[in-house]
Amino acid sequence: MERDNRVNFPEVYDIFSREKMDFSPSFSESEKKEIFEICSRLSELIHEKGFRNLVIVDRSSRPVFVGIKEYWKIKYPSEPLPNIYFVNPKGFKAAEKHTKRELEIAGARARFAEDEVEEIDSARTTEVILEDFLDTYKKLLVDREKPLLVFDSCIHSGATLKPVIDIFHQVGFDNVSICSVRPSDIGSSVESDFTLIDERSGDRCCPFGRDLLINKTFTSVSSKRNTNNVDRIKAIEIRRLIKEIIREGTREE
Repeated sequence: MERDNRVNFPEVYDIFSREKMDFSPSFSESEKKEIFEICSRLSELIHEKGFRNLVIVDRSSRPVFVGIKEYWKIKYPSEPLPNIYFVNPKGFKAAEKHTKRELEIAGARARFAEDEVEEIDSARTTEVILEDFLDTYKKLLVDREKPLLVFDSCIHSGATLKPVIDIFHQVGFDNVSICSVRPSDIGSSVESDFTLIDERSGDRCCPFGRDLLINKTFTSVSSKRNTNNVDRIKAIEIRRLIKEIIREGTREE
């Protein structure tokens, strides 16, 4: 018998109506279809092109790894899963390469995304960021001569992703491909090499919802663990739902 992995959410009541409020994550049928398309097509791209290393840009893109692992287990059970790494783009923003206004915008986005709010003087120098990168991704750096795929769910101006790609190039990754759900916006400083869904089918930037398992900060190239238990419960439930979506989608193929 398969174990029931559903999680129980704290009971919260509206102070006026006294009715119970439901904060558990859920996806509509169209959202489920899109999640399956993203995870299955990204998995097939990795398999077809032979990418052995995948870098996922935090934060809204992170849950895609759950779908890839589930799809891979079903479709390619005898083949090794690609190595998967996560990067925190906020931690790549060098203080001397960004204006005060740009750093303030990064801080404002943190408030909007329910992320950790920091003072802009937390941003580090290029030298410190590079040292952090070299120390954090030692295993990935061994494969710097192999093709690398970087996935971000959406690319608008490119300001978030470009500092990440620049460091990969700086340390010797000469074959870096970029994948996004839909094409990069016109005029973006970073262009997608691969896209997963026709741009006419929608424009959601967070197909998996907001991943609250981690927080992005200026102080590290990798994201930090979110210690808020309610946020973590929501994130775990999203992962369970994604697994269900992949299983159901593969049964219907």
